[in-house]
Parts: sequence; structure tokens; C-alpha cells
Amino acid sequence: MQSPKVSFVVPCYNLAHFLTDCINSIVSQTYQDFEILIMDDCSPDNTPEVAQTFTDTRIKYIRNVANIGHTNNFNKGISASRGKYVWLISADDFLKTNYVLNRYVTLMESNSNIGYVFCPAIALRKNTDCGIEKWSYHGPEDRVFEGKKFLQRLLVECCVPAASGMARRECYENIGLFPTDLLYGEDWYMWSTFAFHYDVGYLSEPMVYYRQHGDSITNILSRRDFGILVSSDISVLWRIREKAIRSNLFHIADECIDAIVDNAIIKYIAIHKSINRDDVEEYISEAKEYVVRIVSDANVARKVCAQLDAKIGDYYYNIGDVNRAAICYRSAFVANPHLYNTFSKYVLVKAGKPGALIRASVAKGMRIALGEHKAENLLS
Repeated sequence: MQSPKVSFVVPCYNLAHFLTDCINSIVSQTYQDFEILIMDDCSPDNTPEVAQTFTDTRIKYIRNVANIGHTNNFNKGISASRGKYVWLISADDFLKTNYVLNRYVTLMESNSNIGYVFCPAIALRKNTDCGIEKWSYHGPEDRVFEGKKFLQRLLVECCVPAASGMARRECYENIGLFPTDLLYGEDWYMWSTFAFHYDVGYLSEPMVYYRQHGDSITNILSRRDFGILVSSDISVLWRIREKAIRSNLFHIADECIDAIVDNAIIKYIAIHKSINRDDVEEYISEAKEYVVRIVSDANVARKVCAQLDAKIGDYYYNIGDVNRAAICYRSAFVANPHLYNTFSKYVLVKAGKPGALIRASVAKGMRIALGEHKAENLLS
């Protein structure tokens, strides 16, 4: 039997109420050379009954005897698929336009250097179109990114929506399947890993709906243990760093360290806005424990924790808590005496109002010399 050009792998766990929208959006595509594998991870809802309503012979329903977890379910579906291209899309997401697959295949067929293609995603909350997810938007023009340059974008955040990415089968065959020891961020890791070896196709039109709801994996993990998200971020970026070193891409390895710190800070601020400060201090200690546990080089781990303290000091300073800022700055340069800029900030904080005036004057001068955006990145 001839293999289809595209395999849609649709992992499904307790998402029967969304499954029909997803499958119908695929079946209605103008490009019709595909198969659909519904990967039911032993759902307790009526997923089997919903799956039986689909009569298209290209649809195959596979139900796991026992729940194997979402990552293993991804890998099982990819391994069972037969297409030249693999599109992994969760049952709660769906395609917005009926021509997106045709555009994807056309681009991939015309450029063998592209490992995967994606487009911006549209957020859908309670069936309401909430607009383009800003993190998934990379400009108004279609383009092909050189893989290693796009990797630098991925270090900032996972900017490829899981629902909108279609990859070559050879990416999985030559590089590997999803790592099963990551509880979260496994798609971020895969997009980054593929970018080491392939270019990345981007179509600027948002053609996929990304549904946000309380039963999504992210929300479930957030409720269960927020630390899972933090530790997974650190683990993903540390693995990318190790791969960068093996590939002699030392500038990317350095950027991974900065990204570990920045990702921890982003989550720190999110927590700070939603809970009391005592819990925040506990989170900081926990984040450092994750760094020490995951970052296998003790010297690097110490420097990462020092940078973390320095960034937290900046955050406290910017919200007017100079006492906590001073504590963080001191902790940072004690751990890493080479953080000269942080030591200067500590001295200025301890100098009180005169120090604040000097810091503001320096910041203004940098904004004039470097431009507002670059100066803010250096000072914050």
C-alpha cells in the first residue's frame, strides 16, 4: 500500500468533546493525500464512541490498553505513521483554513533543507477568537529561517506553536523522537534540536487554532506542581547547551545560560504577582535547587545562580524594594566576583538617594547612546 504524503498524529486524552472539530478541519483540507492517526491514551471519556463516528478510511483509531503518558503517546503515533511529513496536532486544536496543508506541503517539497514549517497560531478561549498568539508571530512576510539563527529565537521562548508545526519524517528518524524524561517542554526541545540540522519554514498567515482551556497539559501541570514547569525549562535549555557545545556553537551555549536565568525570572515575576512574598522567596530557593540538580557543571551552576540573584535584584529595584535588591545584588557578586556591574549596582543602592540619581543618569546616557530598547535590556 502506497504511503501517504502526510501523517496527522492526533494525541487524545479526555478530549472527546473537541475531537470532531480537529478531525473535520483535517478532512476538509484541499490537499487530500494524508492519513490521520487518532492516538487515544486510554481516555476515560467517550473518545471511542466519537472516533467510531468517522467513516473516512484514511482515519485510524488506536487506543492504548493503559495510559502511557502524553510523550510516549506522541512517539507511538509518530512510529506508527507512514507519511513523508508528520503533523502532530492535539485533539483540542484544529486547522483554521482548508488550504494550510497545501501551503505547507508546497513549501516543504520545494526546499529540502527545511526540517519543519509552521505558522502563527490563533488563541481560542471558550470558542472565542482571541487573536494571534504574539509569541508565535515572526513578522508579516513568509520566509525561510536559517536553522541555527532561528534557534537563537527559540532560546528566548518556545515560539513555535505545537499545533502548527509539520516536520519531515527524517527529522525524527535521524535526530530522534520526543525525550520521555521531560514532563514539559518536549516540543520546545524538539523544535530546537531540529533547528541545529535544518532550516525552518515560516508562513505568516495564522492558519491554526490553539485552544486554551483548563484541561490543557500546561494548566494541569501548573495546578499540580508549578516547579515542574520551571525545572523542565531549565532542563530543556541545559540540554540544548550541551548539544551546542558538541557542535562547537559556543555562542549559542553562552546564550543558553542567559536563557535559563531569564526563563526563571519570567516565572518568578508571574508568581510574585499572584502570591505573597514569603512564597516567592521559597520559589527562588527552589529554582536554585533545580539549577544545581540539573546543571551538571558545578561551576556553571554557581554562576547561573549568581546571575539569577542579579536579575532578581534588578526586578526588586524596579518595583522600589531597594532593601531586597541590595540583598540580591550582594548574594550575586559574593557567588561570582566577576559580576562587576552587579557590584556597582549594590554600591549605588547602599548609597541611597545619591546612588539612585547616579544610576538614573547612567541609564539615561545609555538610552541615548544605544537606543531605548538595547539600554533597557542591559539595565533590567
